Amino acid sequence: MEARIATLEADVSHIKTDISEMKVDIRELRQDMKAANESIAVLRTEIAQQRGELKGDIANLRTEVKDDVASLRTELKGDIASLRTELKGDIASLRAEVKDDVANLRAEVKDDVANLRAEVKDDIANLRGTMQIGFEKLRSSQRLAVAASTIGQLLTAGTILGVIGRALKWF
Repeated sequence: MEARIATLEADVSHIKTDISEMKVDIRELRQDMKAANESIAVLRTEIAQQRGELKGDIANLRTEVKDDVASLRTELKGDIASLRTELKGDIASLRAEVKDDVANLRAEVKDDVANLRAEVKDDIANLRGTMQIGFEKLRSSQRLAVAASTIGQLLTAGTILGVIGRALKWF
């Protein structure tokens, strides 16, 4: 029994040393946890400060961007206005050029039409004269043809009568 008691006492002493080691480990763990909690608290305050700074920076950036957008908007409006006036001037000068070109083209076309009319009138007059001469030649050639045909018929009739007269012994 004594041996059992001795083993039990040895086990109890091991348990006591284990418990004392665990207590030491728990104390160290508590100290580590305190240090960790303090570090977390420091990090939280730093994060809160960073958030505050970031919020301020974001607010500043927003105002800067708004100002930049407003200045760009006014600059673009000015550029657009100057471009509009420039385009209006260009369009007006282009319209004037086109009107002048159209007027010049109309004058050229009128001159060309007048010249063409004069040429056509001259050609028609020449054609009339040529046709009149042709018709007169045709009429005279028709008269000559009729006269030649008549003479030919008379000669033929005379020849036939002469042949018939000799055959009948009239001559």
